[in-house]
Amino acid sequence: LRNDIMRSVISHVHKSSHRVWLTTTYFVTNHKLRRALRHGAHHQVDVRLLLPGPISDHPWISHAGRRYYYKLLRSGVKIFEYQPRFIHAKVILCDDWVSIGSSNLDRWNQRWNLDANQAVLDAEFSRQVAQMFENDFNLSSLITHDAWAQRSLWQRFKERCFGFYVSLLHWFNYIITRINKNKP
Repeated sequence: LRNDIMRSVISHVHKSSHRVWLTTTYFVTNHKLRRALRHGAHHQVDVRLLLPGPISDHPWISHAGRRYYYKLLRSGVKIFEYQPRFIHAKVILCDDWVSIGSSNLDRWNQRWNLDANQAVLDAEFSRQVAQMFENDFNLSSLITHDAWAQRSLWQRFKERCFGFYVSLLHWFNYIITRINKNKP
């Protein structure tokens, strides 16, 4: 049950024909979702991510998530970092399907958190959500592939260091889960 939200999102990303817009607080998501986003962009779907900019409650998680930018940008995914303040929205817009809730679509949601999203399939509602996204895109910095390739060594170090830390936490949780399953 804990992966139902992720499965639903990935399914709708694959079905989308013209847009996939996603905003989340922590972009430390799984390989399947990142691959679905790249696949959509490769097939001319307008794939955009709206992610935290310089203001975050957990900057180390933002750094860890940025390690995925290169492949996404290379595939044609547009990445926007929100500038004015902390962004805590969790919204996915796939054509006229919208999912809003508490799921960040990150590794913690898949293992520890009890999250819930509400899905809506309605053209008028999706139009309003798209307008909300457009307003937020206008308050964000677009990260380009060329600019990302030129980022500093210090930025790259933080991405790798915190990315390793997140992977280590995920691995540690996996081991504990396996041990607990084998207890009588």
